[in-house]
Amino acid sequence: MAFEPEPTEKSSSILLAKNNGVSHLVQMADLFTVENMWQLANKRALIVCDCEGFEVVLFRPDMLELTNNWDLIIELHGTADAILPSLSWPQRVTIVQRSGLANEYRTIGSDSSGTTSGTQRATRPERTRFPSEKPCS
Repeated sequence: MAFEPEPTEKSSSILLAKNNGVSHLVQMADLFTVENMWQLANKRALIVCDCEGFEVVLFRPDMLELTNNWDLIIELHGTADAILPSLSWPQRVTIVQRSGLANEYRTIGSDSSGTTSGTQRATRPERTRFPSEKPCS
């Protein structure tokens, strides 16, 4: 399943699935909600979440046990970057923060209690851009 409430982005996702020959594997829906979390609670899942601040609504302390069988990648927005890392996640947590330098990220590893176990810097190589692609700001 894939969730995208923005119509243009949703259309792009459907087209990408078609162009990659996987449209038969992808079901598109609008908004990922707490109800969807309950539906997926006992399933093995990879959840990639970039929901512009809504992550604090989805990943509340009372909902974390639902994520027990999931691998999660969550982009944090707003207050989520202060709230979510300190929660008692059932999984091992790795937090990746942009350091402010071009293409440089700080990786902070932690255990399921949120205790930081160390810090290291990781540099992501520059990737080739398509001619029609605009650089991210």
